[in-house]
Amino acid sequence: MRTDLKETTQLVIGLTYRQMLDWMAEDGVFCSPDKYARRLQEAQRLALAARNEANEKEKA
Repeated sequence: MRTDLKETTQLVIGLTYRQMLDWMAEDGVFCSPDKYARRLQEAQRLALAARNEANEKEKA
């Protein structure tokens, strides 16, 4: 029996493990979930850093 996970993981803010697996399947990604999660984490880190930098420039 398959049950969808409702809770978010620490992998990426607001993303459930099930959603990540669905994205992998939809996009034809054939790497390990851990590797894909690391890529998502890096993308999130870069996006948050860019947003923080933009916010700092607005304050200056």
